[in-house]
Amino acid sequence: MKRVVPLCAMVLSAALLVAPAFVRSAHAAQAELRVVAQGTDLWGEPDASGPVVDRLLAGQQVRVLQTSADGLWLRIARPDGTTWGYVPVAALAAVEAAAGTPPGSGAGSGGLFARSLGLATPSDTPAAATTGDAAVPADGGIFGSQVLRGDIDAAHAQRREEERLAAIRQAEAERARQQAEAQRRQQEAQERAAQAAQEREWQRQREYEAARASAEADRARQRQWAAIESSLQRITEDARRESDKTTRLIQQHARQQAQQRREREQAQANARAQREQAQMNALAQREALERAEAQKAARAREQAAAHARAQDAARAQAQAEARLRAAALTPSFQTAPAPARAPTVGAVPSASVHSAQAAPAGTAQPPAPQSGTSGAGIRIASVQRDPGEGQPGRGSMRKEGLRVGGCAVRSIQVEWSLGVLLGEATVAGTYTWQGDADCSLPVSTVVLLRLDAPGLPGGWLAVSPVVPRAGERGFNVTGSPARSALLCRYEHARRGDCLSADVARDVWTAGQVSDFVVAW
Repeated sequence: MKRVVPLCAMVLSAALLVAPAFVRSAHAAQAELRVVAQGTDLWGEPDASGPVVDRLLAGQQVRVLQTSADGLWLRIARPDGTTWGYVPVAALAAVEAAAGTPPGSGAGSGGLFARSLGLATPSDTPAAATTGDAAVPADGGIFGSQVLRGDIDAAHAQRREEERLAAIRQAEAERARQQAEAQRRQQEAQERAAQAAQEREWQRQREYEAARASAEADRARQRQWAAIESSLQRITEDARRESDKTTRLIQQHARQQAQQRREREQAQANARAQREQAQMNALAQREALERAEAQKAARAREQAAAHARAQDAARAQAQAEARLRAAALTPSFQTAPAPARAPTVGAVPSASVHSAQAAPAGTAQPPAPQSGTSGAGIRIASVQRDPGEGQPGRGSMRKEGLRVGGCAVRSIQVEWSLGVLLGEATVAGTYTWQGDADCSLPVSTVVLLRLDAPGLPGGWLAVSPVVPRAGERGFNVTGSPARSALLCRYEHARRGDCLSADVARDVWTAGQVSDFVVAW
């Protein structure tokens, strides 16, 4: 810590070194030396400057001891010899004054408040000179004790010796530093050489490791390529086997579809034959009943005719007998006519009998069903469509107020599912109708779906499930007709010209169901 004492002149006695230039004139035995510090700093060790000033201002004794090692400071001690602090030598001024000199007088006065030091005990031996006590007199002035010049010379000698020794020590320290620096540089050079050798060794080791790693990597890549080629071969073989398996499955599926189609067609043919046979049996039974009724009526007519002929013969016989009785009463000269031959009662001419047996009255044959179409132009009551991508999709459509064959149809609901499987068109559809439960639709009844696509010619697609009864659903299975016979023109239930396979495929891909009719 450092404390500044402003506007104050501090007078201390120098116990040790004060520069000779500060002394202007002195007597060896009687001279007194005044050392003045004006407004200077006091340095404490560590914070003793403040207490030193406080002691001096309070009038207590302090002791001025030796200078510091660098000769720039005066140490100030307590009465017990311990250090109070230091006063800088450069800030001190030495003045000469005779005993009894008034305060502030004399050449080179150290300041406004400089005071005489008073008389000191003479001493011719510098070694015998000791530090004096400094005190503050009653008038408040600050002054120090008297010291001899021998102390100053001894201090100078000691300082010069210390400076010489310090220079020697500094030179030795410099030589030691230079030697240490040379050794350090030599050691650094050796270390750099060793490090360079180590770096070269490491570089060779790294190059060797890199070459070995590259060789290992090449071998690993070769093994990987071999494994990849083996995997590719296995994958290719697996793909070939899967392809063969898929081909076999497709062929098997195609065969199953063909078998199902044949079975379906056979079932439809059998059902159609059964229906036709049932209709033929019913027709034969009806014809037999009609023939029996006709024969019964013919026999009744024959009996009535025989009865009428018998009555006619009886009337003729009665008339002949009357004529005979009249002839018996006639005169004898008149010639009596020959009597008429009476017919045999019940006799029937053979020709008449043959004619009656050859042409019996039979039941009238029913007319053959006529072909027809119903539903064209009739308003669609409801429609739902679920088109698929690249196919017509699913849907349903309903119409009301049709007449199919001899049946009045109140409503008919058609459902369809038109798709694609393995590139081929698939067709499935059925219908239900509401009408008289006693009426049956013709066995040849089919539903024709109208398929239209933008910018392409449309065509009709036949859906022919088993003809259902009123309120029931017709049975049907999915079929796959050929494209060349997929979309065609129909004359009632008979198919006519068809679209080409390419056009039919385009219509199937982009078209949808727009209408339907019922044909038979």
